Amino acid sequence: MYVGLGFCAEHDEDLQQVAFAVKLVHSHTKQPPRDLEFAPIEVNIFIQHCSYLHLPVEDIRYPQEHRHIDPLRFCELCWRQPLPGRKLCGYHAPSDPMLSGSDTRKAAARYKEGVRQKELLENAINRILTREVTRFHDSLFQDQMLFPEQDIAAWLAERRPAVWRELGHAQHALTDENADQIILSVLHDPGGLSYKATSLYRIISAHIQSHPALIWPMLLRAEGWYQSRELIEKKTRW
Repeated sequence: MYVGLGFCAEHDEDLQQVAFAVKLVHSHTKQPPRDLEFAPIEVNIFIQHCSYLHLPVEDIRYPQEHRHIDPLRFCELCWRQPLPGRKLCGYHAPSDPMLSGSDTRKAAARYKEGVRQKELLENAINRILTREVTRFHDSLFQDQMLFPEQDIAAWLAERRPAVWRELGHAQHALTDENADQIILSVLHDPGGLSYKATSLYRIISAHIQSHPALIWPMLLRAEGWYQSRELIEKKTRW
């Protein structure tokens, strides 16, 4: 409500006051008072476009037996699911190093690198979103913006080229039937995490495989992350 009123209230003082009242009510219905938390822009746009296409995303968003788990929550520095009760994932949390994996750096080093990359990540996400939303509207809502049910490999190669490259040899095994499983095995691998975090990842991965449309925001964030990482590596070589 606060966001919606904010968009409408630029030149209307009465609506500005209503928006301020909504913010106050939200803040003081918990002790201690809480700040507003906004979903990432890609999640808002995903839900908006599902509404355009009459896809009941809010009905399928949460796992049936785990309504407190949100597959559309992400680490602030990448696309991974944050650790339970945290804002960062196991890869980026400075005090929770992953136990295994190819990246053997200390957790603090991964965290600092993620913070340095954050602005580039956000810029990449905004750039991709702007291009795809414009294309969607220019096509009169006909463009296949969201995750498709068919020709997924071609869609990934065109729309998520950095993620497609990251799949490596798995590209050859990817079909429309197993695409979500292969993508999640690469992007959402819980290897090295605690038992609690591993359970969370497995619940989310199983839920996304049951509702593949939900993978779109994760893919978008991963694409932005890999694109921004490639940009950093190019600058380093120069």
